[in-house]
Amino acid sequence: MGVAQKRLSVQTIANTQFDEVVGGAAAEQSIFVLFTVGPEDELEQALAPVVERHRGRVRLYKASAEEFRERIARWQAARRAYDSYSFDRLPTIGLFRGGKLLTTFRPRQVFYIDKLQRREAAEQFEIFLQKMVYFDPDTVKEQKNLPLEAHHSS
Repeated sequence: MGVAQKRLSVQTIANTQFDEVVGGAAAEQSIFVLFTVGPEDELEQALAPVVERHRGRVRLYKASAEEFRERIARWQAARRAYDSYSFDRLPTIGLFRGGKLLTTFRPRQVFYIDKLQRREAAEQFEIFLQKMVYFDPDTVKEQKNLPLEAHHSS
């Protein structure tokens, strides 16, 4: 018999709470909202352990895309060509910081076996966190080009 895995729950956020919860978060706090069209339990369960590992730095909520339909339409209407967010496909995850929508993320469907897809979605989300949450633009200019090793073909 296998060991039962603890299911982590993701708090649901209502449209009426959104401005207070997301807008009231500290500027360094990254808020992720999983906008869904249904229960989306598989994706939620894939993301929850990743968020748990980064507790204190990130928070994850889930929201009904139907309930947020007007708000999502306003974000889409205000979208400029250089903005990196889109709600064209759901479910999608919005990244908010300082109350502002920065970008969206939607894991690619790579596997049709649920267990493998959950693992893949968690790995993709972890990479997204590293790039979008822990990115420090001040250190980019300090980076040096790494020496290239000569590759010889035989």
